[in-house]
Amino acid sequence: MQVKYMKFLIAAVFTALLFSSAQFAAAQSDDEAKAASVEGFRTAHLGMSEADVMDLVREEFGLDEDAVRREENSLEKTTSLIVAANDLIPESGPSRVAYIFGYNSKSLIQVNIVWGNPIDTNTTAQKLVATANILRNYFSAGGYKNVIVNQPVEVGATVVFRGSDDEGRMVLLVLNATRASDDQSEEGGEAAQRVSLRLSYMENPGNPDIYRVQEGQF
Repeated sequence: MQVKYMKFLIAAVFTALLFSSAQFAAAQSDDEAKAASVEGFRTAHLGMSEADVMDLVREEFGLDEDAVRREENSLEKTTSLIVAANDLIPESGPSRVAYIFGYNSKSLIQVNIVWGNPIDTNTTAQKLVATANILRNYFSAGGYKNVIVNQPVEVGATVVFRGSDDEGRMVLLVLNATRASDDQSEEGGEAAQRVSLRLSYMENPGNPDIYRVQEGQF
């Protein structure tokens, strides 16, 4: 039963996203004269130091320093400042904002915002689709280059919007609706817990500032 439900859910999500997609293409065409610039998220701009971002984030969200969590990525050797937020878009629900700092530069290279699983296990596909549609409409009118809209990329995942600016910096909005594993209970709305929406602002998506083993080191 759960497998059938998940197939229905994923199909419903894709249908909702793809509805009236011609309208978004038209909106994008009307705004071709506007040149997009991917600066970062709100007051935190790509290239800023961790200390500067910490100060800005605390002021913007009204947080004590202890409320901003610092994490390290053991694989990429990057560090992140993690902030819990709510209703960044009205009625969008809880989300998590991650400010990611490069391995070599120690400056802000990416910002990820996640709604749904695992931040809010009580969210619904309808709520995330609504948030995705709002953001897609906003970015579609932004004058981005190399735009992709409502493009399925794998089972359960759709690129709702992808666009870059003249510097190669990118905005990426991805909706995921993945099936629960077979060993999980069919009860309790597990399907809804597997739906998520991720928005990323990336400084250098093709060559991010992460740790890599150099040729000849080993």
